[in-house]
Amino acid sequence: MYYLVKYHCCVIKCNMLPYIFNNEMLLCLKYFRMMKISEQIWKLVVIKMLDGCSQVNVTEHFKIHQTSVRYIFQKYLKTSEIDDAKRSGRPWKTTKRQRRLLCKTARNNPFWTAAGNMWEVSLNTIKSYLRQNNLHGRVATK
Repeated sequence: MYYLVKYHCCVIKCNMLPYIFNNEMLLCLKYFRMMKISEQIWKLVVIKMLDGCSQVNVTEHFKIHQTSVRYIFQKYLKTSEIDDAKRSGRPWKTTKRQRRLLCKTARNNPFWTAAGNMWEVSLNTIKSYLRQNNLHGRVATK
């Protein structure tokens, strides 16, 4: 279970409730990861930088890291866009719909095995999709 906690301009995803001490939120660093900065804040950062504010002033105003401010503004100067870039990574072999159907089939039929797949993908790919949805390689007893 995760909690979404708003902290300054960022949303933090944590798996434990934060401690509040003197109106400041204290989180153990190993229990949270930062969510991405919203598009609205990206736009406001670019507007502030174009108005002539320094990176330090923008950082203090929006309570985000100076490296993030620099990255956002450099990306804007390079592409003239504020949209977030496409992430790198290996492309999916199946569509979202096929993955949903695979998980639904596994949940509805506990005797179904990944070896009897109906898609043209490897057995390891199907097993990894099932594991991602907490459907591990067990077959129900008869």
